[in-house]
Amino acid sequence: MTVSTPLKAQKRLVHFGTYLAFAFLLVIVLLAVFPGLFATFGPLETSENVRQAPNLEHLFGTDASGRDVFNRMIFGTGASLLIALTTVTFALLVSLTVGMLVSIFRGSQKITAKASDVLLAIPELLLALIVLAVLGKGTIQVGVAVAIAVLPAYIRVSLIRTREILVSGFMVTSKQLGVSKFKSVFTHVLPNLLPRMLLMAVLGVGTSLVIASSLSFLGLGVQPPNPEWGAMLSEGRLELSRAWWISFFPGLMVLLTVLALAEVRAWLKRVFA
Repeated sequence: MTVSTPLKAQKRLVHFGTYLAFAFLLVIVLLAVFPGLFATFGPLETSENVRQAPNLEHLFGTDASGRDVFNRMIFGTGASLLIALTTVTFALLVSLTVGMLVSIFRGSQKITAKASDVLLAIPELLLALIVLAVLGKGTIQVGVAVAIAVLPAYIRVSLIRTREILVSGFMVTSKQLGVSKFKSVFTHVLPNLLPRMLLMAVLGVGTSLVIASSLSFLGLGVQPPNPEWGAMLSEGRLELSRAWWISFFPGLMVLLTVLALAEVRAWLKRVFA
């Protein structure tokens, strides 16, 4: 009893954290898809209540222009989430394609690995900044920059997993039975590669969200007065001494979203490992 009780309590705590993470992410998705159902003010609607602290009327307070921070955060969820999901989807599809092609044309594996290693030597945020230096600032440009920045890590993981699959027993047997490389790609490589990449993609949404928010914070992404979590952080950075809530709540949303995604990934790993 003394041994099993703490273990049961720990398992209940793990399950509670997972349920909480799923519930939070569900709320985030609903805010992104149906912002009008939750917002009581427009994202650009101003009032005379400038820099008002959080209260019953303005749950997260107001900014320097009298705009409701809570409602702007709701409308900014869609932009933040769209960039993160789009970039991760792109990286996932490209990395899966690379893994499948490498399993067919095995001579290209070393070249692809070296190219990804070179790009991995550059920090993701720095790589995104380099891309934006060429493309210029804007929402679409940030999406392209983040996609390019996170892609090398996906390709590297895809190559490692593909190499493991190619030397596995079922692939050797498949080759001995005369199964063609093209057929093996869809019957063996892709089904075994996809779960690993999906696990990476779940946490990758958080990574892309942080990078996109950082770029918007620097003024390179969504431009004011349009709401986006990183842009809202930037708007409030000069008001921290007298209106801390302008930056605090958007930053808290980024943090909680990343933590929730990490918890979901850990749960998926426990279930499918």
